[in-house]
Amino acid sequence: MGTLVLANYGRQPQLLLAGHAIGDRLAQLQAVRGVPASTEPEKGSIIIVVATDAPLDARQLGRLALRAGAGLARTGSVYGHGSGDIVLAFSTAYTVPGSVERPMPSVAMLHDGLLDGLFQAAADSTEQAIIHALWQATAVTGRDGNHRASLRDLLPALSLSS
Repeated sequence: MGTLVLANYGRQPQLLLAGHAIGDRLAQLQAVRGVPASTEPEKGSIIIVVATDAPLDARQLGRLALRAGAGLARTGSVYGHGSGDIVLAFSTAYTVPGSVERPMPSVAMLHDGLLDGLFQAAADSTEQAIIHALWQATAVTGRDGNHRASLRDLLPALSLSS
């Protein structure tokens, strides 16, 4: 299973990393550096794409997509009112022939009772994809001189043990 995210969502004070509530501490650190915390409501969106090679039907893939929300929640998201969160799950287990002359493949599906491991993997891979996206993000300066430091720049100043 693999997951990709476009992580343009969330409120910094809600950020969790490995179960540690670090968002408030990051906001405080930035305030010390002269960057005020945003008071605007959550208006971002996250797009999550979950891919698997498990033989799942459309209903099972829908269930798998819902479990990506567990991974999103682990990072502190609460699905804000203005947020447009989207999850897409697909399987590469079958190839539909492009020609009508070729027969359709026989379809064998995984039994519903065996999906728990995939549900766990969807949550875990979503959480990890979000962490990787945040870790790889670089500092930016936008309109009117608004600056956001990168997580990589800010984390060394925090102690996650406290």
